[in-house]
Amino acid sequence: MPSQRLQINLGKINNPLSPQFQIKRLRNDRLRTKIEGYLTIQGVEIDRAAPPTWFVWLDDEETIFQARCGEPEDDEKLGEDDQPYNYLILAKITRNPLGRIRAVGLGFYHEDDLDPVK
Repeated sequence: MPSQRLQINLGKINNPLSPQFQIKRLRNDRLRTKIEGYLTIQGVEIDRAAPPTWFVWLDDEETIFQARCGEPEDDEKLGEDDQPYNYLILAKITRNPLGRIRAVGLGFYHEDDLDPVK
């Protein structure tokens, strides 16, 4: 798939399993707004190579991926450990019968949730 940006469908706000519900639980309004804007308006850059691990395919078919929720050069401090790039989105790429590609959010979490030594 050529490098492109895909906007993420975050699901319904009233579904506790949806990324939209999890993002709305963030207490910092500016952080929440930046993450939502990045994912739903700007979109995630598919196959981003730098910085390493910013975008990672999680399956061989390249349909499920994990990506950071912000740009690395965004160094505006929003609070300790409260940068959009400290959060990750898990999403799945689907194609409709007409071939249109879209991404659906499956999960949203902080990078510390990945750390097995806590």
